[in-house]
Amino acid sequence: MLKHKPLAIAFIFFVILTFLSRYIPFFWDGVYFTKPAEFFYNNSYSTLVPPIEMDTGIFPLFGFYISKF
Repeated sequence: MLKHKPLAIAFIFFVILTFLSRYIPFFWDGVYFTKPAEFFYNNSYSTLVPPIEMDTGIFPLFGFYISKF
């Protein structure tokens, strides 16, 4: 039983961490999707093409979808 104790402690730690962060809308690698979403929201959805400085490398409708929330 003693050899599985560190694994059990790690498992409990990550379960608690996941539970406490359930209301955070973006993980660390998804934050860059917020710039196009903010652009669409601030410009009243006047265009579906964000400026080149905000290019995330994916189709811009994902940022449009995020900005609706």
